Amino acid sequence: MGRACLCDLLPCLIVLLVPVAAELTLAAGWKRRSLTVLFVLCGAMSVGIQLRGVNSPSTSEWNRIPVPIDQAPQRVWVWRDPQFLRGAR
Repeated sequence: MGRACLCDLLPCLIVLLVPVAAELTLAAGWKRRSLTVLFVLCGAMSVGIQLRGVNSPSTSEWNRIPVPIDQAPQRVWVWRDPQFLRGAR
């Protein structure tokens, strides 16, 4: 049995952000402005991590080196070597 992949559902979930994006503004009070900035920063960070994962071969090597992730699944939770930063040092 294969692993479930939620990537196909992401476009559907993005549609749920439309009402949130409609409320974004920098002209309101400091709370709304800070939430808008936080939303945009999280979106930019998400796009950056996705681009790094797509364009960097070292991120896919993370699955095999030092040991395959299937043999050592605890590596997923080790923040000393996150997959999206592999090869950045």
